[in-house]
Amino acid sequence: MLSRLANIPHDKLLHSFYGTLIYLVLTLLVPSFVALLIVIAIAISKEIYDSFHSKLHTAETLDAVYTIFIPFIIHVRDTLWIG
Repeated sequence: MLSRLANIPHDKLLHSFYGTLIYLVLTLLVPSFVALLIVIAIAISKEIYDSFHSKLHTAETLDAVYTIFIPFIIHVRDTLWIG
């Protein structure tokens, strides 16, 4: 499993890190579901911006997926948590 993690591109790990960081900060201010929706909106907006305004970077769907993945998992875990 660790060898698979080592093969994830650095760019995708940064997307995961910042998506999770934004989500966790937002959960201090708004409900978890709203924070997740904001992260999704930011991820999609960034990829749309990249596809229209950046000549060096083309939008990649996987960037948005990596940005949203960990916040989604945290939200599902918190929603289903029975403690």
